[in-house]
Amino acid sequence: MVTNDFIVDIANVDGQLRLNVTDRKTGQVSTIDVSGLQNNATNF
Repeated sequence: MVTNDFIVDIANVDGQLRLNVTDRKTGQVSTIDVSGLQNNATNF
């Protein structure tokens, strides 16, 4: 997902929802992990 301010990369990593958020202005990257997904889930 891309906005004017951020680039958000969404992935399922071993059953966790992982969001890598890149600030387009500063280049800073933040990672958010959310547990509770099924390991074989492909659609969010």
